[in-house]
Amino acid sequence: MTETNYQFLNTRPNPMGEALTQLAQAQHIQCIAAPMITTESIDIPSIVDDVAKQSQQDHCWIFVSRTAVREFASQLTRAEVKFSPSGLVIAVGPGTKQELDQHFAIVSDIIVPPASNSESLLSLQALSASFPRPVTVVKGENGRALLHQTLQQRGYSVELMDVYRRVTLKYSSNQVATWRACKGIIATSVDIAEGVLSGIKQVSAESQQSFLQNTDWIVLSERIKQYLHSQGVTNNRIFVCEDADNSSIIKQINQLAK
Repeated sequence: MTETNYQFLNTRPNPMGEALTQLAQAQHIQCIAAPMITTESIDIPSIVDDVAKQSQQDHCWIFVSRTAVREFASQLTRAEVKFSPSGLVIAVGPGTKQELDQHFAIVSDIIVPPASNSESLLSLQALSASFPRPVTVVKGENGRALLHQTLQQRGYSVELMDVYRRVTLKYSSNQVATWRACKGIIATSVDIAEGVLSGIKQVSAESQQSFLQNTDWIVLSERIKQYLHSQGVTNNRIFVCEDADNSSIIKQINQLAK
């Protein structure tokens, strides 16, 4: 397989970013690794008492990201608490389910919505208003409010467990200047798209316009697409992946490289 001349900017946070770089290299695709965000833990002093609710048959646990699962698992390990819930466990997508399977031998049936977003999760029969139940949402700080607000409107008792916060990484002007060689940019969240645009602005207005007009953006949702469009990126430069995993991203890159 020959190396493609379609070099892209890999902005995914680690470890997903590292895995994407390895997958790209295995397929002879060039990339520059520049994670836009990292995470730091938020300690939950009451986590032992909170996890005690797992014995309740009607209690539902919702995990909104792989990072949330990893941070939750890390805190339980430090507290020497086992997670083995009796009620429902819902993962926002297949990647989050894989993370749960990796860290916990919990239940045989983890519910996953058809699409990896809050809207699809809220459409699940298990979260219909006919069966209100106490819910714990394990997530990052300042996440989208749609999920818990909608559940509360349906009559659910919702506890939010913020186990991490996102921190934007900064790059020097010289580092940002190397991004201009890229034909495509990965933006797997609005935070990441904001971080890329913020970095580009520090180089020059001319560089910013060039990125907006001549660079492809590979995104994971319509919400990210709408944000980029509001920043001046034309729709024909924004490509939404079929799925949220790295394989789908590489598939999209290969299509653009043809």
